[in-house]
Amino acid sequence: MREDETEEQEAFSDDPAQGTQDTEDTNASVQAEHIDTSVLGTNYGSVVNNNGLSLNDTIKVFQMMMLNYHPGHPFDPSALSQAFTTNQTYERKKYAAAMAEQEFQDGIFENEISIKDAPGAADPNAMPADIDDWYYDSLDEYERYYVITVAMLQGSPASEITKKARELYHSMSNGEVLSARSASRLRKRTYTLVQEGGDPRIFWQNPELGPRILHFIAEESVEWPGSQPGQSFIDMLQSWPEGLNGENSRRSARALGSILAYQNINQLWRVANTWADRKTARDWRTAASLLAGAYETNVSKTQSKNTDALVDSLLRLLSQWTERWIQSTNPRVGCAAAYTYGLIGRHLPLKALQGLEQLQNIPQRNVTHRAINNVDAFPSELASAIVSAYVTISLAGHIRSVLDALATQAEQLTHHHQPSTKISSYLQEKRQREVVLNIIFDAFFLIAASSLSTSNPTINIPYNIHQSLPEQPTLPDRNKQDTLLSGILAINENQWRQNLSILLCAAIIEGKSKPAIDLLHQWASIILSQSNDQSEELYTHFVEFMVNLGKMLQCWQHDQPDKSGHYALALQAYENRLTSWLQEGGGQSKSIGMLARHILQQADW
Repeated sequence: MREDETEEQEAFSDDPAQGTQDTEDTNASVQAEHIDTSVLGTNYGSVVNNNGLSLNDTIKVFQMMMLNYHPGHPFDPSALSQAFTTNQTYERKKYAAAMAEQEFQDGIFENEISIKDAPGAADPNAMPADIDDWYYDSLDEYERYYVITVAMLQGSPASEITKKARELYHSMSNGEVLSARSASRLRKRTYTLVQEGGDPRIFWQNPELGPRILHFIAEESVEWPGSQPGQSFIDMLQSWPEGLNGENSRRSARALGSILAYQNINQLWRVANTWADRKTARDWRTAASLLAGAYETNVSKTQSKNTDALVDSLLRLLSQWTERWIQSTNPRVGCAAAYTYGLIGRHLPLKALQGLEQLQNIPQRNVTHRAINNVDAFPSELASAIVSAYVTISLAGHIRSVLDALATQAEQLTHHHQPSTKISSYLQEKRQREVVLNIIFDAFFLIAASSLSTSNPTINIPYNIHQSLPEQPTLPDRNKQDTLLSGILAINENQWRQNLSILLCAAIIEGKSKPAIDLLHQWASIILSQSNDQSEELYTHFVEFMVNLGKMLQCWQHDQPDKSGHYALALQAYENRLTSWLQEGGGQSKSIGMLARHILQQADW
């Protein structure tokens, strides 16, 4: 074994949440060129569950997050982790809880940074006419370092920004004592303001000032010395993402990416490659934030040949990282690529989704080498990073594109899947299919849990059958509606319903019927809580959706006669779940049991 192989195994230990992989394929005779169809058996539906959480557990995690989360005030994961894992006795569920927590924490955090990192009372005219004159002639030494710190950490807590500004001042002024000063005067002179709340945060009075300051730092800092001999000022700023923690680390990485994109593009790529090839998720996310900052400041604001070149170079770098994962089994850079796709997916959703699909390819060497040793061929860290990216892109308003991508893959791998009979390709194909379907289902049910997290079946939040979703739906919905259900009920959202039907059918077929039916049960409870003038229409429309779901399962069964037995079991599982609902609510006119009865009465499968 090569040294790099040992290093990879050390960096990526076996996933404690990973179920035992089906190893029937390794028992097939390797002397045969083809595998008899009887050996394939029920492998069509053998999908390992990477996530030990039920749908209800995941919803609880999201609900706890929403209770502790406020715009501009990043969620503290420690409280959630402690609260959620207190009563969990199995290590697998604890591991899955931590993984799910990190996925949605990243998605929410990045979404809020890009959308809501601006106070409601910003003054669009609050900006110096000339940055150069203002910075060098109007500000004193501490105020200049304060401006730099705000540029690097804008949106962070006021206490953190003040602390870092003072550290920067002391390092550059040989420890000179800083005298007391007026906070209000400092805000006025630096065009900053405090967003009040539980944890006050610092923002520019004019959001457009931030990019201008970063551009100014990029141009001027080439002449600024560092705090140590031979050190440049940019060298100092480059250490911030590595030395700071949590949101401050990623905010400073974004700002650094913007500065380097202006000042030294080659240095940007060098730093990104260095961080991406390290062994911790912190470094991969920092690399992603660096590249996202370079993109957002230099590309989303203007369009030119230079910005087009930067986008092309950035996408080429991500493609190179993907190739390094597939060809040399380096999952570290693969994780960094996944996190980066999640961040730039706000602006380039289709490119990002294409990149995520490419990352799901398993290296051939990984399959053959690890399958023999009964080791998962796809690192859990990379799977988690890809799932996180799907969630992040969904929260950024592109849930339509995400559902399209997930449903297309799910239908291809379930409805249209024809397993190879060549033993040389069967193992690769089977492992590949398992990996992708696991990622699809984990992403889908996390998105569904997020959508459900603000809804409450006991409270009547009216849905409208005639109101289509916006082009970029909000997730979770600010009006406390379930976004996925809203699309199902809207008459004009045919593609939305089709995508959700495909994902639910695939989940039921591939052994994930419990979370799929749990989700349908949650939606049914919401439908039964409706008491507006459209309640009957909503009820009828949801019953129709459930009936059509069974018809789709039956249709897929007819389309795949070789798999008819397996598909029949899936359809039977769906019907059995509905039958179990009959006991809920007794003879009440509006109950889960009555709804299930209406569905089964209309079923012709």
